[in-house]
Amino acid sequence: MISDTLLFYSSNLVSEMGKGLFAVVLLFIFVFLGIFIPSTSGLAVLSMPILAPLADTLGLSRSIVVDAFSWGQGLILFIAPTGLIFVVLQIVGIPYNKWLKICNATSNSYHNTNNYYDIYFISIL
Repeated sequence: MISDTLLFYSSNLVSEMGKGLFAVVLLFIFVFLGIFIPSTSGLAVLSMPILAPLADTLGLSRSIVVDAFSWGQGLILFIAPTGLIFVVLQIVGIPYNKWLKICNATSNSYHNTNNYYDIYFISIL
């Protein structure tokens, strides 16, 4: 089976990788795949049969895999021009370029001040 072959070779690649590093790599894998597969359920069906057993080989909890999946999909769906983001922006009358500026300002505000109230006020502008 193809999935068995993928698991065998990828488990050899990540066998020496730490759990924390693998969790971060999973996050980036889900962000990357989310660009090409905007369907959350489609991405789960495609990736979980490979990545969840791969995490098992490292002893990483499957809840961490699901968290990385949720965070990765959340990040990409927050800015990617697929799915419902265009529809919602059209309904509320915000151009996409202004939405990207809001996303950037929210990210900068969080990293600079770690104040959740700044994020809230910037997001409602």
